[in-house]
Amino acid sequence: MKINSPMENLKIYGKMIVQYNGTNTLFLEQDNGLKYFKIRLNRKKLINDKEERMVIEFTLHDHVTYVGSLYSHFLYEDVDLEDEGLYFQMDEKSFISNKSIILDNQYIIFRGRINIYKYITLEDTRNEGYNYELIFNYSKQFADILTLENFEYLYFNPEV
Repeated sequence: MKINSPMENLKIYGKMIVQYNGTNTLFLEQDNGLKYFKIRLNRKKLINDKEERMVIEFTLHDHVTYVGSLYSHFLYEDVDLEDEGLYFQMDEKSFISNKSIILDNQYIIFRGRINIYKYITLEDTRNEGYNYELIFNYSKQFADILTLENFEYLYFNPEV
């Protein structure tokens, strides 16, 4: 499928719902472990001189800002206090993954998991897990980009 001049720096605005499903009772007690906020998906973003694709930025229950690529599944921690775009690529045990992508004529929905592996001390680690949903308004251009980037998705036609 050929797409006529796709926007390289496309930014798509949507919403993210995150459900904490770990053992930290403090996080579980914060609104039943739910967090809801607006996000922006960048088709391409330069992170530490590496071009990542399909990138979202979000802040979780621990008040740390993370950047994740829905394409490469890499997760980065924002370590920049002066907003210069410095990110720390997290351990390979930390990732963002897509379980499913669902489209209809109104919405594009990503469902998946975020896993954050934290070193508390050299001997003590914590594995924090989250389920997420990303909700975007449907656009043909966004659906074409998913195809161009080789994302597998389910399309539901509500008219059938």
